[in-house]
Amino acid sequence: VMGYITVFVMLAVFALVLMLSDSGDGASGIFATVSLALSGLFCGLTAAKKLGSKALIVGLAAGTLFYISVAVISAAVTKSGFSSLFLVRFLLTAAMSGLGSFLSTVKKKRKNII
Repeated sequence: VMGYITVFVMLAVFALVLMLSDSGDGASGIFATVSLALSGLFCGLTAAKKLGSKALIVGLAAGTLFYISVAVISAAVTKSGFSSLFLVRFLLTAAMSGLGSFLSTVKKKRKNII
């Protein structure tokens, strides 16, 4: 859920930036990739925080499921097929969700030590 909220907020902010600036349509792809990556990070953080054990696997699974659901919705709306950008965005989202879950466990262990 946190991933979807993050995507919604970030895309709204990016849409406002695109509307107020004179940047072309090429910037929208970059904004979409950045929002997916950051959403994957928050998705991994929240999944690992809630489940705790095997956080890296849980974070990667949560990020993968999140990206698949976003990709299916995007493909249904835009009628576009798979491309190399699809694979890059998937790998980036999975890596960021894994990083988020790792950071969650490191933060938890550090808190327990102190």
